[in-house]
Amino acid sequence: MNESLPIPGIISLVVALQFAAFGWRINREISVGDKGEKTWLPLTDRVNFLSMFLTLTCCILLPLFLGRFSRLSMSVFGFSSVLIFWHPISMAAHYELLAGPGRRRYAKEIASGKAIDFEILPYAPRQERISVLASLIVALSLCLYLVFR
Repeated sequence: MNESLPIPGIISLVVALQFAAFGWRINREISVGDKGEKTWLPLTDRVNFLSMFLTLTCCILLPLFLGRFSRLSMSVFGFSSVLIFWHPISMAAHYELLAGPGRRRYAKEIASGKAIDFEILPYAPRQERISVLASLIVALSLCLYLVFR
């Protein structure tokens, strides 16, 4: 482990980004719910929440109890860093903005003045599933590298 890294500052940045992303989602879902529409937490945000919990537990609480930043803490930090920096890509994938017709396939309903039937929308579109899976593979690979190096 490189002791010259400013660990507390970097962890603070990652946790702040995680909270900002999660806060943005909560605010959005509150406003959507106030309109009487269906609300949910996308797969991307559930992964972010899990990552945030792991970061707080392993990178803040565990070092406080141990008195040092362990190899586990460093690996969880790497895992969480990859996921939060990949989060905007996965969020764009959730809205099907990365490839293909995306949300345009619902344009007929919107043009006719009808609201989108949320029952036909998939919980996690294919693009989001692929992006989240790729982010988890990269994050877990880095995590394992940092644990076993």
